[in-house]
Amino acid sequence: MVTHLQPFPFYHKPRRIPFYSYLTQRGYKPQGEAIIIGDWPVQFLPVFNELIEEALVNAVDAEFGYTATHVLRAEYLAAIMLQTDRPKDFARLLQFIEFGVLNWMRNALSKGV
Repeated sequence: MVTHLQPFPFYHKPRRIPFYSYLTQRGYKPQGEAIIIGDWPVQFLPVFNELIEEALVNAVDAEFGYTATHVLRAEYLAAIMLQTDRPKDFARLLQFIEFGVLNWMRNALSKGV
């Protein structure tokens, strides 16, 4: 049976969010800005501007085990990281680059696509 997770908003003060309580009451553990679901740290973003709204509209359908969900595409995550203007997000963007997450984008741009 495949279940389906809808995107939830996540704010900087997670204890104010009903879904945060919902998840922690069911045994999910917080870790920094994320909540551990299975073995994965999952970060929830609020939809508070047009970039994030567009990212959500263009999210990729993905399946983890038997759970269907939506995942923001790498180019949107990179743009959001730049938009936040926070050093920790710049560090995350560097990790994206180091691990080749954005290589397809660089290749497409170099071809003029």
